[in-house]
Amino acid sequence: MLAIIPFDAIFSFFKIVRIFRIARISRFSRLSRLVGVTGKLTKKISTFLNTRNFTKVLYASAVLITLSAALYSYAENAPFIDSFWWALVTVTTVGYEDISPHSPLGKFAAILLMFLGIGFIGLLTSTITDYFNKQDEEKEDDHVQEKLDELLKQMEILQKKIDDLEK
Repeated sequence: MLAIIPFDAIFSFFKIVRIFRIARISRFSRLSRLVGVTGKLTKKISTFLNTRNFTKVLYASAVLITLSAALYSYAENAPFIDSFWWALVTVTTVGYEDISPHSPLGKFAAILLMFLGIGFIGLLTSTITDYFNKQDEEKEDDHVQEKLDELLKQMEILQKKIDDLEK
């Protein structure tokens, strides 16, 4: 009904409503694109975390960092938040030296974290390499499968020609 009524100053309000409707539709389209990108990103992250059971390594590392922070906190009578900061700095091999262990138990926790950090960085590097190598192999496997399918089709065509010649 609004389409047949002429637009003048009284009906200018409806033009503004159209603008809001268009803005709402464009917001929804951006949201739907974001959902698609998020889904792809989630799948890629999941694939990466499942490479070489990297998720289990992350859990084990988190437990060892927390355990070492608790050991340091107990041994050095330090607040747990400071101990956790020390553990994170030590495991990443940064070592700011603002907090350092003085007791044998604290030093043991530091040694544990140093080995954990070096091992984790090495495992992370090899997991990233393995992840990208698997992607390349999958592409190559797809290419080989396409070639095999093409050869099978050509063999079927040749077999039909041979059968036709024998008749």
